[in-house]
Amino acid sequence: STPSQQDKLSDMMWKIWPELPGYGRRAAQFVDLLGYFTIKSAAKTDKFNSYCEKAVQLLKTQNTILGNHPNSNVYR
Repeated sequence: STPSQQDKLSDMMWKIWPELPGYGRRAAQFVDLLGYFTIKSAAKTDKFNSYCEKAVQLLKTQNTILGNHPNSNVYR
């Protein structure tokens, strides 16, 4: 595939990123592919920082959710 196609695929996958927590353990392969395509196509562009910020924000949100869960002591 061309670099343009790879970039479009990476963009489409990042649009799905906010929905990732809903897929639980099944999300592992998606994250692997997303990382591969991001490093391959976006590492050379200004989108890379934006993608990193999205990833960190989602992880922070999920960490807060886990921390506020009634059984949060299990996760510590």
